Amino acid sequence: MSAAHLGAAPFESWAFCAQSALFSAMAMTLVVFTLAMRSNATAMRAGGTGIIGLQRAGSADKAHAILTAWGVDGRRSARRDLWLDLGLIVGYAVGLSVAFSSAVSGIADAAGQWWALAARLFAWLPLLAGVVDIAENGFLAVILARYDEGNPKSLDGWPRGASVLSRIKFFLLALALGWVALVLWPLLVP
Repeated sequence: MSAAHLGAAPFESWAFCAQSALFSAMAMTLVVFTLAMRSNATAMRAGGTGIIGLQRAGSADKAHAILTAWGVDGRRSARRDLWLDLGLIVGYAVGLSVAFSSAVSGIADAAGQWWALAARLFAWLPLLAGVVDIAENGFLAVILARYDEGNPKSLDGWPRGASVLSRIKFFLLALALGWVALVLWPLLVP
């Protein structure tokens, strides 16, 4: 069995013009949602740290301290931020996956079918990172809801879970971008 028969990248079968249009739409989605999230980030940072601080808290005590420092406005901004982050997730996950999928045929021509198989696998990483990011946001939403109950012990486990998911997400994205820098770029750019 050849490597070509082992599976396809998510958007590999799309025409290049369709890939380009979708990539452009996802780039615009990233810009729009990043700008929409700016005021939320400012409100949270007024309490000492942004949403990434909560993602990385790792313990109920740290999460409780962050949520307390944010105050009511910061927590309201965090909730809004989690909803807006869904647009950002779609933007980066689909955008990167489309970009990686569009490179598969060039890799097959430049380096052969086994490298193309690797490219097909790496094209799925941004989508997987997006799924992990959505799960992480679910954990953060639970943390925010449980804080409102007024019992710091009700946070147990959730900050650790969010932290683990955050690390997995960033690892997957770093792996995908490392693939671009170390493999795709040298293979496709003369």
